[in-house]
Amino acid sequence: MENPVLLPSGIHFRNYCLDDNNEKRVQTFLDTLFDPHQSLSITIEKHLTTIKSYISGGQPFEEFCKEVRKYNGSVLCGFVWTNTTISYRCRTCATNPCMSLCPDCFHNGNHYGHDANMFRSVGGGICDCGDITVMNSNSFCKHHGSNRIPNAHIPYKLIRCTQVLLPRLILTL
Repeated sequence: MENPVLLPSGIHFRNYCLDDNNEKRVQTFLDTLFDPHQSLSITIEKHLTTIKSYISGGQPFEEFCKEVRKYNGSVLCGFVWTNTTISYRCRTCATNPCMSLCPDCFHNGNHYGHDANMFRSVGGGICDCGDITVMNSNSFCKHHGSNRIPNAHIPYKLIRCTQVLLPRLILTL
């Protein structure tokens, strides 16, 4: 019987991923994590925290997601939220009464002195920043719309673990 492989922490996994000499070791960890004898649902149930830690390179997953979003080059925000998320609506800028903004876009937009409100979403939603069909373009934040400030390329060290892990996760589907 083979010795079981102990899975490293997210930070150690990141260090292994950044060192090309550890490719075989990383694949062994992924083989253990994504055991072909287990269904994906069981793997996720057992290892969701580890998978998220590996994707984020050991930093808190929400912080990682926020950092990655800084490099999104899309004209539209499209941030999706679930219920109980704080969202904003600016009636001054809206061309559609259902327009909603995520906190980052609202605070980085031009809404000072506007008829705006903060609300807790009860059914989920999506940020409309950058979408000219639901809001005036002069109220987009600096990251969205046709006049957005372009972002630099996403750093290799930030996404390397994701590049290594996601193909295995997808192949497990």
